[in-house]
Amino acid sequence: MYKFISALFTIFALCTRASASEAITLEQRIIAAIKTGQYSQAIELVKHSDYSCAEKDFSTGELVLQGWVDQKAQQRPLESIATGIHLLEKSAIAGHQQAISSLAGLFYTGLIDETGKIWLAADTLLQACWEQAKAKPIQAHNCAAMRLAAQPK
Repeated sequence: MYKFISALFTIFALCTRASASEAITLEQRIIAAIKTGQYSQAIELVKHSDYSCAEKDFSTGELVLQGWVDQKAQQRPLESIATGIHLLEKSAIAGHQQAISSLAGLFYTGLIDETGKIWLAADTLLQACWEQAKAKPIQAHNCAAMRLAAQPK
């Protein structure tokens, strides 16, 4: 979880359009919310930030997924896992490389919590699609469409 928090802190520091002092304050509040397992609060802070839409979607999607698998979470996200994935896909379609890589990793490993509960099974076809999208981000739309087509109707 520390690596996840550090990665988000780096992303926020690089992508904010707010002044440096405002960014630090916002980042500190987001980090504090994550450290205390207040995922819903962290998500709200990200949503009301001045980050780009792609960055908000990426960060929110990651926080949603992390919030569902963190067994120590005090406040789960209000958003579903499906919404978290959708937000990551929106970010990837916008060309956000970290979102593309995150989705490739997500479908490689699946989404599994510390107890071994499988929230989302690995999917080799989606993983391969997202791996290809790393080199051709324009393909992200096809990967998102593939996932939606595979869902039960």
